[in-house]
Amino acid sequence: MTRKLALLITIIIIALMVLVNSPAIGTVQGGYAYGETLIRPREFKSQVELFEYLEYDIQFPRDYVKDKSKCIQLGEAFQQRAMEMGYLVNLDTITPAEVLQWYGTDDTKYHVVCSTPIDGMLWYIEPFNNITWWAYGWIEY
Repeated sequence: MTRKLALLITIIIIALMVLVNSPAIGTVQGGYAYGETLIRPREFKSQVELFEYLEYDIQFPRDYVKDKSKCIQLGEAFQQRAMEMGYLVNLDTITPAEVLQWYGTDDTKYHVVCSTPIDGMLWYIEPFNNITWWAYGWIEY
């Protein structure tokens, strides 16, 4: 009798643990929780929408990072602000050859930039100053 009771209590405890950790019916899983609202990040609809967002974003100070070698911190901060507004932004690492091609500096270091797809095209964003350029071309979906 005690083994059956112990088994029943164990099953009830496991069921309660599963129930407590399950999302409520009708809730969306995944996405970014901003305050009380769940925002699922989305791509920018157009270049115009991206540029409008960049105009808004440039107002945030970047003086907490004095040198561009802290590009990861800047990229993560840019990505966080974009997600809070509901936009999907990725962090990408560019090679020293790409740094030379796009920045004109012969640097032996890798560099982190932000990226976002718009209409199947990948756009890079320099998080230090929000300069934007077309990356490689069409993305295969």
